[in-house]
Amino acid sequence: MANIYNEPGSTAVKITLKNNVYSYLNENIGIAKICLITDQKKFGYSDLLGNLKKCLTDASGSSLTPKNCVFIADSEGSASHSTTFVYNDNKLGVNIAVPQNKAHFHEPSTGNCLIQITNASRGSSDDNDGMTIGIVGDDNVIRTTYGIPIKIQAEDPNNPGTFVDLATFQNIDSNSKNTILNTDLTVNIIPEKSTAASVFLTHEENTIKTRTAAQVRDDIGAAAVSHTLVSHTDWSTYFDQALKTTSTPTFAKLVLGTRPANDHRWTLALDQHNTLYSHPSATLNIMHNLYNDGSNWRYRYGSGSNSGGVVTTLAYNQFSVQVADNGTADQIATLTPAIFTNLNGNTAFGKNTFVGGYKLEVEGNALVTGYTASIYPLSDHSIHYRDVYQYSTKTASLTGTMKFTLPKTWSGTMLTFTIKGYNYNYIGAWECVISGYNYTDGWLSYSAEIRGSAPFSQVRLAHDGTKCCLLLGTPNTIGIIHK
Repeated sequence: MANIYNEPGSTAVKITLKNNVYSYLNENIGIAKICLITDQKKFGYSDLLGNLKKCLTDASGSSLTPKNCVFIADSEGSASHSTTFVYNDNKLGVNIAVPQNKAHFHEPSTGNCLIQITNASRGSSDDNDGMTIGIVGDDNVIRTTYGIPIKIQAEDPNNPGTFVDLATFQNIDSNSKNTILNTDLTVNIIPEKSTAASVFLTHEENTIKTRTAAQVRDDIGAAAVSHTLVSHTDWSTYFDQALKTTSTPTFAKLVLGTRPANDHRWTLALDQHNTLYSHPSATLNIMHNLYNDGSNWRYRYGSGSNSGGVVTTLAYNQFSVQVADNGTADQIATLTPAIFTNLNGNTAFGKNTFVGGYKLEVEGNALVTGYTASIYPLSDHSIHYRDVYQYSTKTASLTGTMKFTLPKTWSGTMLTFTIKGYNYNYIGAWECVISGYNYTDGWLSYSAEIRGSAPFSQVRLAHDGTKCCLLLGTPNTIGIIHK
């Protein structure tokens, strides 16, 4: 055929025009290589694996295909590239040349840009059906069909594949707009209000509601905004903050810890064991595990060990401490006086009465680990010290001088010392009376008298270079078992 031209070096290609329908060519494209798909009005060709491929025709009227364009095919198989859709770097863009995410929807104007999601149950007949997400003016919005809530869900870690509600936003009607949380509510920042609040938040059956200031005052039984405090002179023995609601003030009890089991005679409770009671114009009682029922002292709590009690009373002219042994709750407690003082400054231990005008009285035995001193009121310089030093040993035999060091050096003081002892070797008690004038540079007008069977026969009034001292005996004096 004259109109057939063979390019030198080319491979002959067979073009089949008979029965070139798609179904036939799909099976025999390996033989045809290039074909005309007559039923679809398209050219076809075989790829390297022998699969049939169709060639779309560009109906855009442009000889150059724009880069990254998306072609939209019509019913005839012709395709025009879209000016709206762009596929660039595996990202799909709508109305934007360079998408920034896998799907990027853009409205070139300042109008709304919304994505609508629907199904059969939510309808698809208008642009408000289902749920829409996007931008409306300057707002980022999530919209839903009226009466249908928006839920935020998370997968249940204990039951993978199931989801639980974290929060639900719903609009039941024009007056009911609710947010339901199915988890704890945490607010990291709550700004401080610069003016006095007139509305407060509270909850009712797990629903947060508002209460006005007047409602809150009514809820807690507080006084009105305008009220008058009682003058301090009207109730000086009560709390300064008490309010006078009637002609006779009523004052509440104050509890800082666990409230005691009963309200007998306490004004302030630190906890269930320790209370204070102020009796108007009389006394203040500080009580531990004790209360007074009006007739008797009783235990508040406990039984057995560590259940005793103490009551300390402060009054105009006295201070007293009384103690009670272990007991049981509500049992009558027997109080024993421990300390008692009176208006004259007298103090008694172990009793609450005084025999006479003594500043100190003790009921029972007393132990003094130091020394006692008596200062006689008729003389400015007469002081009597008792039991200032004691010495005892069971050593069978001691040799040497017994030294008594005085508290100070030369002081111009007239002194008398009485030293008493017992010596086993000399069979019996002994006593030594020493006196002298501790002048500014030596002893004057001194004397010594030894009575009984003393283990020494020599007494010296001396000074050791630092302080004055008394020396009994010599370095060779031998004593047997000194006391």
